[in-house]
Amino acid sequence: MPTCVGVPREHRKLCAGDLDKEVQILARDILPPEAAEVDYDIDMDTAGTLAVWASVRTPRGRAMFDGTGIQVDVSHTFGVYYDASYTAEMFILMEGRFFRILDVNDLEERHEWMVLSCAERGTEDNPVNKA
Repeated sequence: MPTCVGVPREHRKLCAGDLDKEVQILARDILPPEAAEVDYDIDMDTAGTLAVWASVRTPRGRAMFDGTGIQVDVSHTFGVYYDASYTAEMFILMEGRFFRILDVNDLEERHEWMVLSCAERGTEDNPVNKA
């Protein structure tokens, strides 16, 4: 006869003391091309930059090629205080590296904490990482 055992589950609790990294959350605008131009321009809205404290977790490894992330897997999760303005259209800048927000999760739907699942794009020195 099988016995009952506990099923391990992910730790879904954040505390204020866990927020130990300062990161910037950036809005991104894609500007249409000007007359006689064919390329769109990507503008990171520095006026809309939010500096916040976050907890950072790396759930798995990542593949990089020439300093640019080539996979869309979740490479980092950022735990932050709840802010309804965070969307998957934003980026996170931490220590000179860009992270594209893939998913915004209101933890337990309590409007207290959010978990931002992100994919690392690469360094801010390479313009392709802002796309």
